[in-house]
Amino acid sequence: MGHIYSNDTVYHCLYSFHMQLFFMAAGYTYKEKPVLQDIKRRFQTIVVPYFSFGLLLLYWTVLERRFRESSVTPFESLIGLLRCQYSYLDFNVHLWFLPCFFMTVVLFNVMVNSERKIDNCNKPGLRRRRLSEN
Repeated sequence: MGHIYSNDTVYHCLYSFHMQLFFMAAGYTYKEKPVLQDIKRRFQTIVVPYFSFGLLLLYWTVLERRFRESSVTPFESLIGLLRCQYSYLDFNVHLWFLPCFFMTVVLFNVMVNSERKIDNCNKPGLRRRRLSEN
């Protein structure tokens, strides 16, 4: 929605919260999973589409170069896609959200799982059992 308004007030209002809203919605729908299982699932649902659409749009850009000029070469665009370096992605800058989202949800899941392990280690009953075993 923020891309279609020419009114600066509406534009600034929408851009002040819309990305935060996406991350809040992702946190609201979060379900704890084992880290490796979560990474595998997120890779299939986020990273694979990122590269699929990125390569498709890169192909489109190569075809489109016949009709318009660009300061970025197709090779630079490919490197930009692989490195998530958006100064070289003049054709699909909108894909920046997918690797950012992938890293955020994976790191969040790692933190939640790490905290759960720390909490389990600090329970009094577990500490007494460990001391009595030694």
